[in-house]
Amino acid sequence: MSTTATSTTTTSLSNHQPTINNNNNQQQQQQAQPKAHPTLVHAAAGAISGLTSALVLAPLDTIKTRLIVDKATGNQRLSILSVIRQLVITEKGGIRALYRGLGPSLMGYIPNWSVYFLCYESFKQHFGGNHVLSAMSAGFVTNFVTMPLWVVKTRMQTHRGTEKLYRSTFHALSVTLKTEGIKGLYSGLVPSLFGLIHVGIQFPCYEFLKQYGTMITITEENENDENSSKNRQQQQQQFQNQNLTWQRVLFASVVSKVIASVAAYPHEVLKNRLQDHKHNHNYRGMFHAVREIYAHEGARGFYNGMGTNLLRVVPAALITLVTYEMSVKYISQWEFMR
Repeated sequence: MSTTATSTTTTSLSNHQPTINNNNNQQQQQQAQPKAHPTLVHAAAGAISGLTSALVLAPLDTIKTRLIVDKATGNQRLSILSVIRQLVITEKGGIRALYRGLGPSLMGYIPNWSVYFLCYESFKQHFGGNHVLSAMSAGFVTNFVTMPLWVVKTRMQTHRGTEKLYRSTFHALSVTLKTEGIKGLYSGLVPSLFGLIHVGIQFPCYEFLKQYGTMITITEENENDENSSKNRQQQQQQFQNQNLTWQRVLFASVVSKVIASVAAYPHEVLKNRLQDHKHNHNYRGMFHAVREIYAHEGARGFYNGMGTNLLRVVPAALITLVTYEMSVKYISQWEFMR
């Protein structure tokens, strides 16, 4: 009996040995495959998403900026159609007038999202997955890097008349620097920093909505696991990289952007009013601007152009985040990024 049992055991082990070896070989092959460098992937995906967003949404961005700034002159009857008519017909700009500031928009959006997503992913690791701190820290860095480009973009979009005020983006930067100094290039920086509240709301909401279904499943699977927290983070990341669909990103991006935009829109009004060089002489600073806007326009003054803004920023968030997530997914597979 003992000889038979020993023989059976030996046969069983020999039968399972190829399976074990095959599994080990597959794991070794997966580990041996080079992974895309995360820094390059997030920077490249952010640049692609910024480029796409700028090209598609430039007309709405021009209309929104003109609405915000023109309200400061007391013209309360402006509408989307009246702004389009003014730009295209009255000022004889044609369709090209809707793309004023496209140069600095491209120069702003591309580095903006490239820097932002790169910093955001890095800060997520540094802060242990704290999305609020990661989003606001990434926004802080990005604001300092790209603020001069946004100032120039605003001024090019709000310029009236048939004569060009600036020959190019670099010419606009040069003129602003010579006439106003560094301070002019960073007009509206303080309200922009208050705008970090926006990303501090948007991205935690976005991450929660994007991961919600996965978090429930993973929590149930690992509720008795000693390393459940670590396993959940690893499985969530794996899910995002391999199984994230554009439908899930679409839903998460739209809902999170609407919530953040309504909550943080007043800073957008303050920033554009301070950056507009034709009207900001009425404001001695951000707090003076708040008092003046409230005194002359009431609380509604802080939400001028919000309808148009939502028409722009919600599709922008959709385009940016869907493009970014799908770019991360596919760029990670490119050989030259490894």
